Amino acid sequence: MNCKPGDLAMIIGDEESCIMNIGRIVRVHGPLAIIENYQCWPIVPIYSDPIMVREGTELKLWHNITLEDGICHVDEWLKPIPPMTDEELHELINFREPEDQHELQTW
Repeated sequence: MNCKPGDLAMIIGDEESCIMNIGRIVRVHGPLAIIENYQCWPIVPIYSDPIMVREGTELKLWHNITLEDGICHVDEWLKPIPPMTDEELHELINFREPEDQHELQTW
């Protein structure tokens, strides 16, 4: 397991249809859920960028997500962020698209 409740994490993987989520920073909440045989955490983005979410066969772009929305993400696709200064976190939040997608996924 990568994350635990309370962690900040970067989304480092997602379904092909939700690839825009990679690089987003989220707060991980509990409890852990099993969805389609994956360990998944409730997440809330720490900034206002939308998140693409698959609900069954539909894709939806969610804005202003709160914990009550019940958006979950696969644990293996989350990378915990180590403690850092506010300035370092601000720089990370402003990071959007990697030059090399493979490099981000192995980060």
